[in-house]
Amino acid sequence: MWDVLAVTLSFALLALTLFLFKKASYCAWLASHPGYDDATWADRAILYLVGALSALAIAVVPLIRLALRSARRRRRRDHGLCENCAYDLRMLASPRCPECGATIEAKPGKEDANGPL
Repeated sequence: MWDVLAVTLSFALLALTLFLFKKASYCAWLASHPGYDDATWADRAILYLVGALSALAIAVVPLIRLALRSARRRRRRDHGLCENCAYDLRMLASPRCPECGATIEAKPGKEDANGPL
């Protein structure tokens, strides 16, 4: 559930980033045209740009954490370890981790896929 919330928040912040970049480019365009107060529009463009970069930085952090956690779990599963606590599960007969109590999903191993060794 928290992963879905983090991804949703990240995409909302990315949309805000795009909006702020668009506003910054519009203010910079206005600042370059005669008849407008250059300092006011240039200041607004800088503020919008800073806001956009801040929102982008905040949006990327949950996505990076999610990717790293997924890679760690995949690496542990591939090496025969518990995904939660990294307990060695290779010689275990029960479908639960004795260390943390997590349920272990049965995946076909060499004995199941090709018959006995």
